[in-house]
Amino acid sequence: MNQFPRAILHVDGDFFFVSCELASKPWLKDRPVVTGHERGIATAMNPAAKKLGVTRGMPVYRIRKLYPSVIILNSNYDDYEIYARRMYAIVRRYTPVVEEYSIDECFADITDSPERFKMGYEEIARSIKQDLETELGLSFSVGVSVNKVTAKMASKWNKPSGLTLIPLGELPKYLSMLPVSKIWGVGRSTSVMFRKLGIVSALDYAQKDPNWVQTTMSKPCRELYEELRGVFVHKLGENTESDQVSISRTRTFKPSSKERDLIYAQLSKNVEAVCGRLRRNGFWARWFSCFLKTQDFSYRRLEVRLPQAVCTPEVILSVIRSRFDEIYKPGILYRASGITVGDLTRSEGLSGSLFAEPAEKTLKAGRIYEAIDLLSHRYGYNSVFLGSSFEALKGQKPELRHIGIPFLGRAA
Repeated sequence: MNQFPRAILHVDGDFFFVSCELASKPWLKDRPVVTGHERGIATAMNPAAKKLGVTRGMPVYRIRKLYPSVIILNSNYDDYEIYARRMYAIVRRYTPVVEEYSIDECFADITDSPERFKMGYEEIARSIKQDLETELGLSFSVGVSVNKVTAKMASKWNKPSGLTLIPLGELPKYLSMLPVSKIWGVGRSTSVMFRKLGIVSALDYAQKDPNWVQTTMSKPCRELYEELRGVFVHKLGENTESDQVSISRTRTFKPSSKERDLIYAQLSKNVEAVCGRLRRNGFWARWFSCFLKTQDFSYRRLEVRLPQAVCTPEVILSVIRSRFDEIYKPGILYRASGITVGDLTRSEGLSGSLFAEPAEKTLKAGRIYEAIDLLSHRYGYNSVFLGSSFEALKGQKPELRHIGIPFLGRAA
């Protein structure tokens, strides 16, 4: 029997946000560290903090009261995105079929990699793990199995810094030790339903009669059943440049504010960041949607189709500036802003409208931003920024936003 009819690898960053912070702050390595200060709750914590009793979502004030030794840091998502891009690039050395599932994890199809590298699956997985940890200075758990559900199960089996392979013939052994509540994709309500049906472990479900599953369960549960039995159902969503349809950036700011200038600056900062990502990936956008999020979690949105594709922030910000009062209302507390740019195109495919700013002028602005991007790469994110973003950035400390280049490893 072929033990790996399909070989799917899952990479999972261990306590990723905190690991990124510790990579650039090694003096905190042996201290209990938590991220999420800007949100007022713990978003990630290292093993030392977990050992004390800190849990995800625990309020910061409670952590300070119960565990005064814990170091609580702001989350620096721009830094984490840099590490994530490096992670994806390292995995792509071994296979082009990579799904960027989230900022701290990805799937990869390494079925054909042994022929290319003259190594077995375990050796390939070990090599990927070693490259990731050596070059990024972070800890990763890696799993390999026959589909996405079982590969994710494998990566979580021996965290942190584990490496687990689950071939087809060994699936029942692992499924018998996995509670249904721990299966990837099984939420609380589904877990309760399974238990009412007498299904306690993943193996209990995998051994159910196929006809019963077909007639009783929903489509997602039927697909889960197939994957637990070793069938390759969920294809990888490859993140290639041609597939990308939008780029987003959302940030919560603390404390919440009613100040118009500050709120506009927060949105301006996001526009700058998303345009930077456009340029790094060689895209231009023809459309954008932005929003402000109030303290009571309601949204005010603005959606605009641009007269021509852009990769720099000026045109987008000029539109937002002229229509800002459509989404900002005085006297209301706002806690977050965000922007999504879409209808992406390559620069060589640009075509302006009769009423658009001349493409030559836009291209010149692009060259200016090439220089800005080089400065940002060398001296850190936001080393150069627009005046419209100043109010959002003036209180930040550079050391909380910059990554030391030595911790990023060699270029991919």
